[in-house]
Amino acid sequence: PSDNSRLSADPESDEASPNNASDLRWMQHPVQPMMNISSRGLGTEPRIGIDIGGVLTREGDPTALLDKDEWGRSWEAPGAFDAVRRIARVFGPDNVFLVSKVRPGGSMQHKCEHWLHETTGFCELTGVPKKNIVFVAQVDGPEGKGVAAEQLGLSHFVDDKLDVLQAVFADEAGNSGHLVERYQGILFHFNKGGCSSSPPDCNLDEMQPMMRRFYSAVANWSELLDVLHKRLPAVLSRSGVADVLTQHAPMPMRKTMGWQHKEPVA
Repeated sequence: PSDNSRLSADPESDEASPNNASDLRWMQHPVQPMMNISSRGLGTEPRIGIDIGGVLTREGDPTALLDKDEWGRSWEAPGAFDAVRRIARVFGPDNVFLVSKVRPGGSMQHKCEHWLHETTGFCELTGVPKKNIVFVAQVDGPEGKGVAAEQLGLSHFVDDKLDVLQAVFADEAGNSGHLVERYQGILFHFNKGGCSSSPPDCNLDEMQPMMRRFYSAVANWSELLDVLHKRLPAVLSRSGVADVLTQHAPMPMRKTMGWQHKEPVA
């Protein structure tokens, strides 16, 4: 694929536009309102937010083959859906959220929601409720991920962009830093595409000292699950299901829309 097609794969870039009739399938997919948040019990238990582009998807993986007009099932980052399903078992499905930045009502939001709901059946496979998928217009500020994290009551977050994690922890417009501290949460800095054996680079000297305590750079979903298992909040460790995070065999996935999900080969 061309460099431009790789760029257009990022839900946060909104660079894609329909070129032919095949695009109409995802362009006609209805999209939900931005910051569509309705959450209860904030701060009463750990909750995790997960980015989409470059975290659930292979965006950023130079070896991935991408049809620029429509994302296929193979666009899932290696082991992503299996990992989210495990996390939902431990945190509880209602405490797992997808939080992605897109242009409101733009082509990337259409494409992203079509991929999640029509192409992959993400919610059916992972157990994460559709209402827990949230789109925001900015990284930070009043319409950013920090405010969304505050309103959702997130103690953990997974993103491939450091400025997002900084917003979640300390955005002046709104953040969930107090919940990260309360539950000794983790701010996962994910290596874009999840196909590397090395974590992303980060200069910790440029990070707030308090945030460093909760920051963790990880290469892929396997490494993330290992770190999460070792540092799981006590209230979740006592749940009796924490070990599903580190079981080597993929968890069984339910069939949906006539196809069987399989963990991608790394």
